[in-house]
Amino acid sequence: MARPRKSVSALQGHYSKEEIQERLKKEKAITGDSDNIVPPVFIQDDVVALGEFYRIVDELLKVDVATNIDANNLGLYCKEYSTYDLATEFLEKEGYILLHTNKAGAENTKKNEWYSIQQTALNNMIKLSSLYGFDPSSRAKIAHLQPTSKEEVEDPLVALAKKMNGEK
Repeated sequence: MARPRKSVSALQGHYSKEEIQERLKKEKAITGDSDNIVPPVFIQDDVVALGEFYRIVDELLKVDVATNIDANNLGLYCKEYSTYDLATEFLEKEGYILLHTNKAGAENTKKNEWYSIQQTALNNMIKLSSLYGFDPSSRAKIAHLQPTSKEEVEDPLVALAKKMNGEK
């Protein structure tokens, strides 16, 4: 299987200015803008999901990860977050184990159904969160999007020219 393509900022090696500009154009074409990230319609009435949406978008914009087309996936994550929050609230009130009286009048214990809802929401959140680097492992996978200090080293020709001109 072929290795995944690297972002221009993660490239190592010698590439001409034309090659770099061409790759930057192609990256920009598939990345999109991040000037209008709005919450999707399905979370507009959910205060918890909206709050989480704006919190996450603010953080993702700081590291240039989110774009306008990410709004629906971020909305799905936030909806799951809201569902998890609601399920947790019910579990705190009702408890994880409920007493149930059957038809014969005997009392049995059963798992609160909110626990299954909470766990499903948690699993969905984990899957969606890995797309945006919400955990250390997924951040390591997308780390190539940010230039490293090794890649920010000054061009040797520029350094030589500065040295010849007496600059530091």
